[in-house]
Amino acid sequence: SEAAGFLGSIYSFCSRSFLNHVTLHFILRGQLELEQWNSGCIAFDHQDFETALNVFISLADNAKMHFNVGLVFATLDDNPRAIQAYTKAVRLDTYFAVAYFQRGVAHFMLGEYEAAWADFDETYNVSFRGLGVKLRGNNIINYSQLGLNFRLYACEVLFNRGICHLYIGRIDAGLTDLYHAQKDKQTEEHDVIDQAVLDRG
Repeated sequence: SEAAGFLGSIYSFCSRSFLNHVTLHFILRGQLELEQWNSGCIAFDHQDFETALNVFISLADNAKMHFNVGLVFATLDDNPRAIQAYTKAVRLDTYFAVAYFQRGVAHFMLGEYEAAWADFDETYNVSFRGLGVKLRGNNIINYSQLGLNFRLYACEVLFNRGICHLYIGRIDAGLTDLYHAQKDKQTEEHDVIDQAVLDRG
């Protein structure tokens, strides 16, 4: 459905600009590591995903790097391995809401709707380290403050959680989330929420 398509399209932000932006905010241990990271970005640009993964995995000692490994696996539609990478990310940073969010998308793509719902619910309720806020009651988390070129909108999280409710069969809970998501829309891309509510998901 169009609603499910919106859920799947959110994670398509694994791009060179994203990766380079992250690089500026990593504490790299020297010129060699910086060169390795750049070679991984170049490999990703040329769709040499095996090389990119080898580079990123060799550097994966923090949550953001594991998150990027997950994004590469997601680009390859290897959702089980993406889930493993996102899980490593949230183990290292339990407040890394966007990693829970992306893991939820990967679970959804595998038809694991309960697990997807749990991750979107965790995303919605988790506290963000360093920001001193919770997603609940806030419309947006701007990850540029943490070195990630990504914004996580509360309405997207609610929409995804609502869609999971509907797929599981919890119609009332699903529609409630969709209605709240509709009230909290922020961009034109969120207009699909109106259609989902109109179509009852």
